[in-house]
Amino acid sequence: MKILCLHGVNGNEKIIRFQLGYIMAQIKKRLKDVEFVFMTSPRLCSEEPDQGTVNFFGKNETFHEWWNQESFSGLDESVQFFKQQQLENIDAVIGFSQGGAMISLLHYHDLLPNCKCSMLICNAHVRD
Repeated sequence: MKILCLHGVNGNEKIIRFQLGYIMAQIKKRLKDVEFVFMTSPRLCSEEPDQGTVNFFGKNETFHEWWNQESFSGLDESVQFFKQQQLENIDAVIGFSQGGAMISLLHYHDLLPNCKCSMLICNAHVRD
């Protein structure tokens, strides 16, 4: 089973791995043949991360977003990014915050054809 994991605003693969650590451990206890796939948005975050995030993960960390939360710039580019990925073999998805909203958009665009389960944690919303 392959599970795609997407970070939120001011996130990346390292951060979402940390945030999902306990959930991943519990899934691995129950599913022996599981692989977690992480994708970091190619878009650097347009806002500064809060100081607590910088202190915890380090000032040299790069922080990313799937789109700008205020102007929604980058949203179309993020959808195009996923259209270029091989997502047919993804069985389940986990998204945190903006990553959860991105997963909703991936379903809307039918980019997760074999996905059987979606877990959206603290899901952000996409406004009209």
